[in-house]
Amino acid sequence: MEHPKELETMNNITIEIRSVYGNLKAYPMCTNSKLFAEIAGTKTLTQGTIQRAKRLGFDVVSLADADYKDVA
Repeated sequence: MEHPKELETMNNITIEIRSVYGNLKAYPMCTNSKLFAEIAGTKTLTQGTIQRAKRLGFDVVSLADADYKDVA
């Protein structure tokens, strides 16, 4: 899914939550979220990485109905 440009702001990270073999994974969809994944050394964002981004003041925008708190 293509990520809408209007969601990309300095204070947002946009993710898409997908089920992979029954486990929910958060895929980075914007520049900020891709940078967090790169820093973490992962292709997907873990719940811990998302929580750290929130502590830094970023808002999480999910392109799916699932909540990022369900991500493994």
